[in-house]
Amino acid sequence: MLLYRQVLLFCAVALGVVAISGGASAQSACPPGSVLDASGQCVDQDVAYGPQAEPPLAPEAPPAVDYGTHIDVGWTVVGAVTFSLGYAASVIFGVLRDDLFYIPVAGGLVHAIIGGADGALGLGLSLFLGQSLGLVVMIFGLSQRYPNDPPPAEASLLPEVVGGPGELGLGLRWRF
Repeated sequence: MLLYRQVLLFCAVALGVVAISGGASAQSACPPGSVLDASGQCVDQDVAYGPQAEPPLAPEAPPAVDYGTHIDVGWTVVGAVTFSLGYAASVIFGVLRDDLFYIPVAGGLVHAIIGGADGALGLGLSLFLGQSLGLVVMIFGLSQRYPNDPPPAEASLLPEVVGGPGELGLGLRWRF
């Protein structure tokens, strides 16, 4: 039995060596750019395999839809409220003291410069800085531009599954 296995192994190796050496010698006889066909003839590679097809082009992505932009509402509102509170305080002090506090932004600065009473400098500068800060923050919010969100999806009678793996829960959502 051992001899039978050794003979089979020897025959397999010998046949493999003969096949490889015979195929290599026949293939090497063909010029570059040609291959050996089934009948043993050297033929042009394009004839044997056909012309090399170029890979198909990827489909073009649809152009992005521009939904426009909007301002930063948060900073704009914070600035407007800060400016309004500073100006309201300035008007109240202007009416009580019969002074130039009612001039927006500059009223506190004017009062700080020409007011001779104790605390005029501190009160005037604090009202000026409050209004100025509010105005700067409001302008900052108005100058920021963010892209608008796409319009909401159309209504559907079937629910949409919300949540999933990695989220806190799973639920259904209907759009009306």
